Amino acid sequence: MKARGDLKRLWVGVLIALPSGAGVALSVLGGNTGSLVGVAISASLLPPAVNCGLLLAYAILARAVSTVARTSIKVLEHFLNLVIM
Repeated sequence: MKARGDLKRLWVGVLIALPSGAGVALSVLGGNTGSLVGVAISASLLPPAVNCGLLLAYAILARAVSTVARTSIKVLEHFLNLVIM
């Protein structure tokens, strides 16, 4: 949790929270509750959705890299077997 309180990461949260707070304030003062729902949905659901997408992309990339690494090792083994024979 100490890393989450880092000053560099705090600014990112501030940059996201300010427009979100301004949207809530404008919708409450203007009586437009429809935009309040949009702001609440984006503030609550967007971060987990982004995390899910990033982890899915990482999993696909890690699987591809491990497959390439295993294939490269097998090719190298076959080549060394041919050289030894």
